[in-house]
Amino acid sequence: MKPNTTHQDQERYFQTLIETVDDLVQVVSAEGKVLYSNHQLEAFTGYNQEEAKALEPFQWIHPEDKERVVRQFEALLMTEGGRTQVQYKVVTKQGKVKHLETKVANALQDPGIGGVIAIIRDITARVEAEESAVNQRLLYQLLTEISKRFLNSPLQPAIEEMLTRIGQFSQVDRSYAYVLDDEQGHWNCLFEWRSPGGEKVASQYYQTGVSVAESRWMLEQFLDNKVVNCEHLDELPPEAWQCRALFEADGTLSILLIPMLAGGKVLGFIGYDTVLQPKKWQEDDIVALRICTEILTSALIRAEAEQAIKQSLSVNEAIIASTAEGILVTDLNDNIVAYNDTFRKMWLIPDGVLPGAKASTAFKYALKNVENAAEVQAQVSKMNPGQDRLIMLTAHISNKRVIECISKPQLIDGRIVGRVWSNRDITDRLAAEREEIEKGVAQAQFESLKNQVNPHFLFNSLNVLSSLVYIDAGLSEKFIVQLARSYRYLLEQKDKELVSLKTEIDFVHSFAFLLKIRFEDKLQVNIRLQDEVMDHCVAPLTLQLLIENAVKHNVISTESPLVIDISNEQDAYLIVCNNLQLRQNSLPSTGVGLKNISSRYKLFSPIPPVFGAEGSKYIARIPLIKTSNA
Repeated sequence: MKPNTTHQDQERYFQTLIETVDDLVQVVSAEGKVLYSNHQLEAFTGYNQEEAKALEPFQWIHPEDKERVVRQFEALLMTEGGRTQVQYKVVTKQGKVKHLETKVANALQDPGIGGVIAIIRDITARVEAEESAVNQRLLYQLLTEISKRFLNSPLQPAIEEMLTRIGQFSQVDRSYAYVLDDEQGHWNCLFEWRSPGGEKVASQYYQTGVSVAESRWMLEQFLDNKVVNCEHLDELPPEAWQCRALFEADGTLSILLIPMLAGGKVLGFIGYDTVLQPKKWQEDDIVALRICTEILTSALIRAEAEQAIKQSLSVNEAIIASTAEGILVTDLNDNIVAYNDTFRKMWLIPDGVLPGAKASTAFKYALKNVENAAEVQAQVSKMNPGQDRLIMLTAHISNKRVIECISKPQLIDGRIVGRVWSNRDITDRLAAEREEIEKGVAQAQFESLKNQVNPHFLFNSLNVLSSLVYIDAGLSEKFIVQLARSYRYLLEQKDKELVSLKTEIDFVHSFAFLLKIRFEDKLQVNIRLQDEVMDHCVAPLTLQLLIENAVKHNVISTESPLVIDISNEQDAYLIVCNNLQLRQNSLPSTGVGLKNISSRYKLFSPIPPVFGAEGSKYIARIPLIKTSNA
């Protein structure tokens, strides 16, 4: 902006800026009435300007959050020039719930504003993504615990615990498991869990079971390994009319049925339904619940095998061969009692080696194809065949498959007679988990970029610029150039996973210049890096996040300047260090910035970033990535 710009020109300039940002900008009176909103009002709330002004104060705040938001607002009014940040839910005009994050500044004493400034961001997508990620992690943790329960408990109590815990977690009204009888003519219920609300609706089939003749369509779906997923029963096709009649007679509104299959044969199914309100299961839910079904399927097969072992030391080869798991049974004298071909193929053991061989010989052949052989060998060496101890290990095979192995003592009449080795290929599960991490990282990068280009930073910069225009035209011109460079970097690097350290440092120079104009000699940013590491890579905006973190949490004053040193530790780490002088009355840190950095580096380095106080310093160690793909 030119030095001779009029006050009206400035007002139009800043008004244009406010009207072009993606956030909702409002000015609110001390009573909570909306005095001004920019053009984003209707997109955020569904209300137009006139409707918003006519609303009662805080009317659109969700009832769960309203009291808390009002308390924070009233506390802000007690501090002239005070600032705060709050997250809360709102209910739009259309009745939709959104999650918002608001930065609020008390400008009641400013004659040009005369109100409280609120910069509002819609974080619904971020909150829902975080909740989904947490939900998936908790679900997989639950499935792990359920799997262990089947290994260490009798079958029926394990089934009851599984259906109870998974039903509660999935927030359904009923969860149940049915198996086909030997004649394949009837579904018999193993157990049915019902929620307190579900108990109020009559449920009859868990007592009588269901005839296959009345549910032929359902069996046909299971034979094709199809899941039955209906939010409303009218989604069922006409040919499923008998099944629909069964569901309706049981009070079902929504239903999810997942088949239990082994060797192409239907063993049964696990079902989840609601009787109080409809529910739609998403694909992520179904994938996880399929794992739950596979756990029960394996447990049922394993239970049959264990029953056969109790009668004889030999294992029914037909049962072992039918399971998708690799099975090896050994006795106390290192002999192989039985195995299935799945086990041999999983461990890439040549055909003809195992018959008549010792278990130790099988392990030697298997270890030849294991990339983490030392780790696996260490686990196996700890085991005594006669010990009543569960062994779990994970092997990375040379064909890029990952095998999870569980070794459990084989008991007959309470006496250990050998061990059963159960092996499962978990490659696809690990790939799915990595995909979830990558999704989380992508979301974190997106949120990181959005958090950088925010009105708080923009308004701080513009406030500084508005002062410089009248004081030093030359310096204000330099300020504008550096501000433009900073934002250009944000736009150019937003889609990149890595940038060279040199590129990141060029941006830091511009960013530090803006901060220096704002804080003057109260802030020092020293960069001492060796030339050899400048071609190494970092995740974009890593340094900007760390510098902002230091500025946010530490006292910055003439008496106690904040000093930030950026250096390298050989060619392994980028070091960001600042003197520790924490603010006394700052809001608790959410740690989002540091989590953001840690999440992104999971994809590029086995060595994680390290953050923490060391004496009077706060030090961040960021691994340098040696790649030419930046």
